[in-house]
Amino acid sequence: MDKFGSERRKKVNYKSVNDLFDTIRRNSFRLQKKYDLIVGIPRSGCLAAYGVALNLNLPAQSLQEYKLGLAPEHGTTRAPVSEKKAKRRVLIVDDSAHSGRSLEIAKNSIAQIGDEVTTCAIYSHNKCEVEPDLYFEQVSIPRVFEWNLFHRTDTINMCFDLDGVFCEDPTDYENDDGEKYKTFINNVAAKNIPTYEIGDIVSARLEKYRPQTEQWLKKNGIKYRNLHLIDLPSAVERQKLAPHASFKASIYGRLTESKLFIESDARQAREIADMTGKPVFCMETNDIFYPHSIGNIAKNKVRDLKYRILKKIRPKSW
Repeated sequence: MDKFGSERRKKVNYKSVNDLFDTIRRNSFRLQKKYDLIVGIPRSGCLAAYGVALNLNLPAQSLQEYKLGLAPEHGTTRAPVSEKKAKRRVLIVDDSAHSGRSLEIAKNSIAQIGDEVTTCAIYSHNKCEVEPDLYFEQVSIPRVFEWNLFHRTDTINMCFDLDGVFCEDPTDYENDDGEKYKTFINNVAAKNIPTYEIGDIVSARLEKYRPQTEQWLKKNGIKYRNLHLIDLPSAVERQKLAPHASFKASIYGRLTESKLFIESDARQAREIADMTGKPVFCMETNDIFYPHSIGNIAKNKVRDLKYRILKKIRPKSW
């Protein structure tokens, strides 16, 4: 079983950056006057550690800075750090504990310094191999965090929209289904670049723009398994059929290994979730959509079938 589980409608626990800092704000008071220094495990742990430190008005630094014996830095609005104690109470923070090994390795790597060290995860779950000393909230698997959405090893088990996800959408001026649109595809700046190879890119771009699209993805270092584009003759025909959501759902629905779809548009995200019965993350709302009901799923599958039948009876020149 992969990280997303085998159930099609299994809930994915999602935490945004706002959720992270809200969790920190609601729980940091429990740590008041217990620690002298907050240390973060790069990279996500530093995000969390500095949030904890700001709430407690304590000095903070990265694990590497701590190992090197550097003094914690501060801005002009913060009081200078007091003179180093002989033995400090140090809290090592990570954003989450999955196996718990990262915190354990970090703690062992600084044992020779001689400080009193406590490990803390903002989010943990009930099946950690090595439990942290402290955690703020328990979040069960499967789970997704906003700050590592594009940098997970299991992106190979996800589907991704293209425009609005990896780059901005074209303007009305650029979206002329001609030379201006080609110029847009060739030159638009990348918005999000995944760390690992992703599964399937499913886009409402027209099939005739595949060469330019593949070249842009290669230029920006976006590695993917498959690229699915709509095989229609023109943007006018696409606008007439409005197949965006049904096309994406037809691909996502049949890919049993794909457990999450990353979509840019809220309306389409809702429709794709209803059609497939599977979760869809929406970039526009920064949240996960789930299907409304079995009735909606059936209704939208009929609409999807209608689109596929209509496509088959069109001229083969398509």
